[in-house]
Amino acid sequence: MESNLISIKEEELAMLLTDIKNKYGYNFKEYSETSLTRRINRIFIINRIPSYAELHYKVLNDTDFFGNFLEAVTAVSYTHLTLPTNREV
Repeated sequence: MESNLISIKEEELAMLLTDIKNKYGYNFKEYSETSLTRRINRIFIINRIPSYAELHYKVLNDTDFFGNFLEAVTAVSYTHLTLPTNREV
Protein backbone atom coordinates (compact mmCIF):
# COMPACT_ATOMS: atom_id res chain seq x y z
CA MET A 1 0.00 0.00 0.00
CA GLU A 2 1.53 3.30 -1.09
CA SER A 3 1.31 6.29 1.23
CA ASN A 4 0.65 9.80 -0.08
CA LEU A 5 1.83 11.43 3.14
CA ILE A 6 4.54 14.05 2.81
CA SER A 7 7.55 13.60 5.04
CA ILE A 8 10.26 16.21 5.36
CA LYS A 9 13.72 14.94 4.40
CA GLU A 10 16.81 15.58 6.50
CA GLU A 11 18.31 18.03 3.99
CA GLU A 12 14.97 19.87 3.65
CA LEU A 13 14.73 20.22 7.42
CA ALA A 14 18.26 21.64 7.57
CA MET A 15 17.48 24.14 4.79
CA LEU A 16 14.19 25.20 6.37
CA LEU A 17 15.75 25.74 9.79
CA THR A 18 18.63 27.74 8.30
CA ASP A 19 16.19 29.94 6.38
CA ILE A 20 14.04 30.46 9.50
CA LYS A 21 17.11 31.47 11.48
CA ASN A 22 18.21 33.89 8.75
CA LYS A 23 14.78 35.49 8.31
CA TYR A 24 13.28 35.44 11.81
CA GLY A 25 16.26 34.83 14.11
CA TYR A 26 14.87 31.63 15.65
CA ASN A 27 17.54 28.98 16.22
CA PHE A 28 16.35 25.40 16.58
CA LYS A 29 19.86 23.97 17.05
CA GLU A 30 19.07 22.55 20.49
CA TYR A 31 15.82 20.90 19.38
CA SER A 32 15.68 17.18 18.72
CA GLU A 33 15.74 16.51 14.97
CA THR A 34 13.36 13.58 15.49
CA SER A 35 10.87 15.78 17.35
CA LEU A 36 11.09 18.58 14.78
CA THR A 37 10.60 16.12 11.94
CA ARG A 38 7.54 14.59 13.62
CA ARG A 39 5.99 17.99 14.36
CA ILE A 40 6.65 19.35 10.86
CA ASN A 41 5.23 16.20 9.27
CA ARG A 42 2.11 16.78 11.37
CA ILE A 43 1.94 20.36 10.01
CA PHE A 44 1.88 18.92 6.47
CA ILE A 45 -1.16 16.81 7.39
CA ILE A 46 -3.12 19.36 9.44
CA ASN A 47 -2.66 22.16 6.89
CA ARG A 48 -3.01 19.86 3.86
CA ILE A 49 0.29 21.06 2.44
CA PRO A 50 1.13 18.95 -0.62
CA SER A 51 4.88 19.58 -0.84
CA TYR A 52 7.99 20.76 0.93
CA ALA A 53 8.24 23.66 -1.55
CA GLU A 54 4.83 24.97 -0.48
CA LEU A 55 5.65 24.60 3.22
CA HIS A 56 8.95 26.42 2.71
CA TYR A 57 7.24 29.24 0.80
CA LYS A 58 4.48 29.66 3.39
CA VAL A 59 6.89 29.67 6.34
CA LEU A 60 9.04 32.38 4.77
CA ASN A 61 6.31 34.52 3.18
CA ASP A 62 3.17 34.25 5.31
CA THR A 63 3.76 35.69 8.79
CA ASP A 64 0.43 34.39 10.11
CA PHE A 65 1.30 30.89 8.94
CA PHE A 66 4.78 31.21 10.45
CA GLY A 67 3.23 32.14 13.80
CA ASN A 68 1.12 28.98 13.71
CA PHE A 69 4.12 26.95 12.53
CA LEU A 70 6.24 28.28 15.40
CA GLU A 71 3.54 27.48 17.93
CA ALA A 72 3.14 23.93 16.59
CA VAL A 73 6.88 23.26 16.53
CA THR A 74 7.63 24.68 19.97
CA ALA A 75 4.50 23.62 21.89
CA VAL A 76 5.08 21.64 25.05
CA SER A 77 2.93 18.58 25.48
CA TYR A 78 1.59 18.83 29.02
CA THR A 79 0.56 15.20 29.01
CA HIS A 80 4.23 14.33 29.48
CA LEU A 81 4.77 16.61 32.46
CA THR A 82 4.42 15.47 36.02
CA LEU A 83 3.38 17.82 38.76
CA PRO A 84 5.13 17.56 42.12
CA THR A 85 3.09 15.68 44.70
CA ASN A 86 4.17 17.78 47.71
CA ARG A 87 3.36 21.39 46.96
CA GLU A 88 3.43 24.13 49.54
CA VAL A 89 0.12 25.93 49.80
